[in-house]
Amino acid sequence: MAVNALQVLIANRALSSAGSEHLPYKQGVTGSNPVGPTKPRISARLFLFLKNNFFFYLRVMKHFIFFCTLFFWSIGYAQNGLPKTAVQDFFKAFHKQDTSTMRSFFHVSASIQTVTSNVDGPVVREESVNELIRGIVRIPNEIRFEERIKRFKVRTDGKIAQVWTPYEFWINGKKSHSGVNSFVLVKVGDDWKIIHLIDTRKK
Repeated sequence: MAVNALQVLIANRALSSAGSEHLPYKQGVTGSNPVGPTKPRISARLFLFLKNNFFFYLRVMKHFIFFCTLFFWSIGYAQNGLPKTAVQDFFKAFHKQDTSTMRSFFHVSASIQTVTSNVDGPVVREESVNELIRGIVRIPNEIRFEERIKRFKVRTDGKIAQVWTPYEFWINGKKSHSGVNSFVLVKVGDDWKIIHLIDTRKK
C-alpha cells in the first residue's frame, strides 16, 4: 500500500510539472520569484562607452595639456619681470664681475649713494654707475668676494618698486661689513630698471 501510494503521488507530481518549463513565470526565475532578463554588467557598458569615445577624450586631453603648459610657462615668464628677480639677476652679474650685464640693469638716470658714519654723524657718499663699474673691474682675480643677501622685502605701486635687502659682505671667507641695500626701480617696457641704489655699511 505504501509503495503504491508513493507511486501515485510521484505520478501526480510528474503530471502537474509537465510543460511547466514553458510557463512564463518559469522563464528566467530564481527560486519562486520571477526576474527580468539579465542586464549587461556596468564595467562592460563603461568599456564600450570609453571605446566609442576614445578619440574625443584624446583630443580633450591634448588641449588640456597644451593649456596647462601655456599657463605655467606664462607664470614663469611673468616672474622674470618682477622687481625681486631683477635685483637677484643684478647680483648674479655682480658676483661674476659681468659689468656689461650689470650696467644693463641701471636706468640711464640712475644714482648711487652709500651711507656710513663717523664721530660726526652719517656720511653720504655719491657715485655714478660708471664709477661703480670701474670699481668692480679693478677687483683682482685672487680676491673672492660675496654679498650674502639675508632676505628680500618688496613693495610695488604701478611702475615703481622698492626692494629692501639686508646683507653681509664677505671677502676671502671673512666677513667685512654688513648693512642694507635699498633699490628703487622703475618699469620700462617689460623690464625693471634700477633708478636709485643706496646702501648702509657698518662693521
